[in-house]
Amino acid sequence: MKNSSLLTNLAILSKEMKGVATILGTVTSGVVLVLIAVVGLVALPADEARADDPNEGHVVVVLPGEQAVVRSILFSGQISRTAALQLTDLDVVAIGDSVCAIEGVGCPAATDIASCFCSDNWWSGAEWISATETWDTITWPPPLITDSSIVGFRWSKAAWGPPLFPGAAYSAAADALAWLRGQQSPTDGGYGLPGTTADVLMAVGANGSDPAEWRQPDSPSLVHYVLNKGTTYSKSGAGASGKLAVGLAATEACLPLGTLTPTDYYSPATGAFGPGSGFQAWATLGTRALSQTVPTTATQYLLSLAQPDGGWEWQSGFGSDTNSTALAIQALVAGGELVSSTAIVSGLSYLKSAQNSDGGFAYDAFGQSDTNSTAYAVQALLAAGENPLTSPWAISSSNPISFLVGMQLPDGSFEWQQGFGSNLFATVQAIPAVLGRANPVDTGLLSRCESAYLPVVVKGP
Repeated sequence: MKNSSLLTNLAILSKEMKGVATILGTVTSGVVLVLIAVVGLVALPADEARADDPNEGHVVVVLPGEQAVVRSILFSGQISRTAALQLTDLDVVAIGDSVCAIEGVGCPAATDIASCFCSDNWWSGAEWISATETWDTITWPPPLITDSSIVGFRWSKAAWGPPLFPGAAYSAAADALAWLRGQQSPTDGGYGLPGTTADVLMAVGANGSDPAEWRQPDSPSLVHYVLNKGTTYSKSGAGASGKLAVGLAATEACLPLGTLTPTDYYSPATGAFGPGSGFQAWATLGTRALSQTVPTTATQYLLSLAQPDGGWEWQSGFGSDTNSTALAIQALVAGGELVSSTAIVSGLSYLKSAQNSDGGFAYDAFGQSDTNSTAYAVQALLAAGENPLTSPWAISSSNPISFLVGMQLPDGSFEWQQGFGSNLFATVQAIPAVLGRANPVDTGLLSRCESAYLPVVVKGP
């Protein structure tokens, strides 16, 4: 999905790799079921489909570790689930009527039906049924998909089943990312402030997209912005360096030359990366994102900043809030704290005290639900092994995910609170949450970039 070797290229053109197939495969409970069926019309290539008033659908793929990504597709007529899968930019291997591997997971070396179902092929398929709000995993042969269909593929040895979240959550992420593309600066490839751009990196990375290809036509990419602004941003404090590290790891990018990492700010004597739990949490998450060991003293320092009500405050004297608490919970888990520990349980109790009847979370225990606070709370729940769709987080017919989906506007953006209109920051923070991804979104051993500056290369007439 992502290729960090592209980061130092002077000009990188986005490419859409579209395939054509009418194939479908399934594996359940370790038993291979090979059912060959003619399942319908062949999908048209994307360029042809666009010319024929195409249908639009979404394909969700949940990779090992519950790492979900979603892709929007265009097609004409009716197509099979696997034909839809092969219209995405994902690496798909299929033989006949069966899915062998997606993004190298499964049996990527398959050359025939027998090798397609090697011992590591645990892919299952499903379709989201809006009328019943359930994933259909049992109808056979699978019906052809039509306009607005959402299909899912999940790799799991544990159980035959659909993605974790409702289909509407994944399509919301895809629509939000489409809106987000249009907000990118054609001048420098960023999104205003470096901190906001770091959040964009997390959102883009959560969906397995390449930041080097994230650009307006003939304009600088996200990579260009990071290479030009990242180093200076990292020098503004431990929290900034941690946040940048989380974003870079999420997109499997390289570290700009001269960039400071959280360990550059760490004090072994106190265990502090920076002043206050907010900075400490981001620095801890950044350390883990870079696949570095979080010092025990750093975790202990963050634990010491917990407030009597179980929450955390951004800095001393600010008072507990859900955003700081959610970040602290994720950072503590990243640092090795058990989810059953008193601190994590108390932190979750604080979050619960700030949850409203609409399923969303307020900034503190007395306010109105907002998208940013709810998104952060969802990520904390996921990090702590909680399911935001079930009790105690589900309230009547509402839950944190349904609240977030309800905050999306028709253009794909999210608003902070109802009636406030499109909000960039709310949109960016909502995307990882509705994709079911906690921080750090990904971890990796990142190399230093080969260049400290990436010039703009614009195609001439």
